[in-house]
Amino acid sequence: MTADSLTIYAIQRTANGQRIDDFDQVIDPDRLGTVDDIRDFQSPENLRHPWSARMYLWQGETRRPSWVEFLEGGFGGDPIEVAGSAQDCAVVVVRVLFRVERLYAIPFGQSGRFKIRRDIVDPRYGLRVALNLLYQGDTTTDELNTAPRVHQVESKTVAANTMRTIRQANRRTDFEDFDLNPDTDQLAGITGQPRDAALARRVRGTDSLRVARRTSFDQLGHLCRDVARAHERRDYRRRFPFVDQRQGITDPGKIASLTDLLCASLRADPAAWAFSIPGVQDYDRVAAVRVATPFGTTKDFVDPTTSDIADLVGVDDLVEHFLTIHVETIDGGGNVTDRWSMRDCLDGQIVVSGDTFLIEEGTFYQIEPDYLAQLNQDVDAIPDTSVVLPPSWCESSKGTMKEVDEGTYNERASAPADHLLLDKKTVTVPGRTSPIEVCDVLTRDRQLVHVKRKFSSSALSHLFSQGYVSAELLIDSEAFRAKVRDKIGGANPDFQKLFPEGDVVAADWEVVYAIIGPWNRESSSAKLPFFSKVNLREFRRRLRRMGFRVTLARVPVIAP
Repeated sequence: MTADSLTIYAIQRTANGQRIDDFDQVIDPDRLGTVDDIRDFQSPENLRHPWSARMYLWQGETRRPSWVEFLEGGFGGDPIEVAGSAQDCAVVVVRVLFRVERLYAIPFGQSGRFKIRRDIVDPRYGLRVALNLLYQGDTTTDELNTAPRVHQVESKTVAANTMRTIRQANRRTDFEDFDLNPDTDQLAGITGQPRDAALARRVRGTDSLRVARRTSFDQLGHLCRDVARAHERRDYRRRFPFVDQRQGITDPGKIASLTDLLCASLRADPAAWAFSIPGVQDYDRVAAVRVATPFGTTKDFVDPTTSDIADLVGVDDLVEHFLTIHVETIDGGGNVTDRWSMRDCLDGQIVVSGDTFLIEEGTFYQIEPDYLAQLNQDVDAIPDTSVVLPPSWCESSKGTMKEVDEGTYNERASAPADHLLLDKKTVTVPGRTSPIEVCDVLTRDRQLVHVKRKFSSSALSHLFSQGYVSAELLIDSEAFRAKVRDKIGGANPDFQKLFPEGDVVAADWEVVYAIIGPWNRESSSAKLPFFSKVNLREFRRRLRRMGFRVTLARVPVIAP
């Protein structure tokens, strides 16, 4: 008996300051106590590369499908008899020696992967293996192999919303055909045909590795050694150097230190951390997102935020128990379809002594220093605007001092005679499903001022996108310009003339990104979050290619 394809998870040698070298450590402790069958395997001693394994088996509970009651309610009469279904599953943990001992977990059944401890899976291991297999030999040849190899690319883009994308081609093609931007899009997965077809017919690499290769049980050790050997190669670096712009942190001491800083930041401002369910979800099956705490509190959400969960459990409990607060996706029958710890669902950054660390899906990454230095240099090179904008200020509200909202600030910023308030005056044009924000303040010198408070990644990403979309339509759409003239109205003819029926010259215009916050005389690169800097640089590049000038306005907040 053989398997046509297998999914393999590489297990880290150490995790959370603990060495991982025992089979039982690979299984989620909550699941280990419910296992129905455990069996051990040891290959023959005379085998050239001996290996061992342990199987964990769970027998699924037979359940009557929820749709049966739905049908009975309509058709009546005798009960509808169905056999029901049981989701049996298993995990086989394999130990092999390739330079060092490695553990690999291979799940079976729909829910087998849920039994594996997520916090000890080696992140992006499968992605690197797949890239090395697809482009094997690139490091030793003068010319890169030109054979098309890729079927599918998965990416993650962090902007106003975290966007996960899967793009498929109808036949193998070049990676560039998938139009992934390495500056803004993180390569999350790749599927294709290995250069050496004897290794596999097809591979898919994400955190795990899916191998389409006919394998018998006695070949599992050999397969895992092939995976370990492929991971050691560096062939992918010729084509995909950007994969290493983020380096996973494995040092236990550094992880502990970063976790302490994460807790402090989460306690100070939960809203600064984005909530993002890992991976691409099948929303045909997801009826709700359930938050379940170790102290019995549960609540179902549609699209929860970190602040929502902090309100549910309290900030202190969120910080103290974010490893045991579980986030679950629930189907229409109330069944759990996937499960993570709260830490696995946090996205954000920590800056320590000039170094930037990200946490994504429970893993800490350090941004490669040379890449970060160039990014900071590019952001700090953006010139300051010549538009004179007032500082923001605080007012008393119900006995406490609060900073004024953006609308109030924009009214003051548009007070000069050569400024016009366009805040909240959106327009709609054919081909766009959402209203377009022209800008917040328009000047007679053709400056489109877009204003946003605070330094959160989501808010700033929306700001940069808003400025780009408005500028693009300004030069491309006569319908847009006509709608803007209508919004400005006949009382402001000088401003109406800025939006002619004929062509617009982008070089005559300036896009101004005005960011209100406690700048404290710090540089743009020092204050802006990492993904905001990435998006700002990318949108500035796009705007400049069209011919626009792009500037920054760093608006301070005056304390009372």
